[in-house]
Formats: sequence, C-alpha cells, structure tokens
Amino acid sequence: MNLVILSGYLGQDVESKSINQDLTISDLSLATSRFVKGEKTTDWHNIKLFNHEKLLPYLKKGSNIIVNGFTSTDSWEKEGQKFYKTVVTVEKIELLSTPNSDQNSESH
Repeated sequence: MNLVILSGYLGQDVESKSINQDLTISDLSLATSRFVKGEKTTDWHNIKLFNHEKLLPYLKKGSNIIVNGFTSTDSWEKEGQKFYKTVVTVEKIELLSTPNSDQNSESH
C-alpha cells in the first residue's frame, strides 16, 4: 500500500501551470516537524496537486494543510546527469488555516 498523510505548513505560495483546458498542475513545498533525539527538526516535502483551482487562492506561504496521497519518483536528466526526487501526489487536501486566519477549514 502506498499511502501518505502529511500535516504541515506551506513554505511558499503555490506555483501552478495549466497544461490544457482540463489539467492544472500545482507544486507545493510542505514543511513538517518531528523530533529526533529530543530536538525538533523540519522535513520538506515536494507536493503535486492536480485540478484544485478553487483552492489555489488560499494556498499561500504559511497555510496549514493536511494532504492524503501517494509517493512517486520523478526523474530527469540535466547535462548528462540523472536526477531523482520523491513527490507526494495529492488525492485529498484539507486547508486548516491560512496566514491571515486561523479558523478556516475547507476540504477537497
């Protein structure tokens, strides 16, 4: 089973691009926290979101969200060298709060 649930804060405003009339892809950078040997540490996650245009105006740096999805690996080649990155593709997203309001709750 490939299932990921993450709760954290956006590190920057969402970057979106329309591929065609029916497909919009948004890239998010999500910070989550955990404790290692008693010290708080931050992990950064690459998040990919498809066709959630009505939520995009609320996905700003500092927004608190929960995402449910699955992991995959993107790969590309640059100057003859192969690169890889793990991405979480969102199946469900919940907006817990935005930087301007701590009382939002919208799910998609």
